[in-house]
Amino acid sequence: WSGDSAHEPVDIAIITILEQEYAAVLRKLDDREPARSSRTEPNPYEWVVGEVRAHAKGKSYEVVVARTGEKGQVAGALVTSETVERWRPRHVLVVGIAGGIPGSVSLGDVVLATAIWSYEVGHLGVRFKPDAEPSFTPDEELLRAAREVGSDWPRGIQVAPPTAGAAPELVEGRVASGNMVIETSSSEFFADIS
Repeated sequence: WSGDSAHEPVDIAIITILEQEYAAVLRKLDDREPARSSRTEPNPYEWVVGEVRAHAKGKSYEVVVARTGEKGQVAGALVTSETVERWRPRHVLVVGIAGGIPGSVSLGDVVLATAIWSYEVGHLGVRFKPDAEPSFTPDEELLRAAREVGSDWPRGIQVAPPTAGAAPELVEGRVASGNMVIETSSSEFFADIS
């Protein structure tokens, strides 16, 4: 892998938080190996480099995968910043487990974010008012590529569905991101941010 020692840019950086997310992404990489590490250039996020081969198009993408090891936006920002600085990826993906509102998504669905709101950013008066504009919008080229994957992507899933007989679906929509896990849509805070 020449991209590590020469610091050539990679095509995609994938950021994960939990160990099972990290392990699941690594299983999809071809020719993977841990990034070299030294005292002057450590590997604090367990970077692994490899390839993802798009068999239908005969193309491969150089990928680096990182794991924060901690939850929260600060940890996510740090790993993303250091990964971008070292590997200079063309695209950055955050891949992992997320919560959802029942009726909008089901366990096992794959969510494609069309906009991301940091729901803890806003104005606090008598009640909290989140910012009206999204914090981040994804790259249109990535959105287009994700939409063009085709309908056979569920065949690549190698684990049993969380609910017997369930078929995962691709769900597009706005995503909320923050440090708090919102466990109910009936809370006052949820009403303020929705």
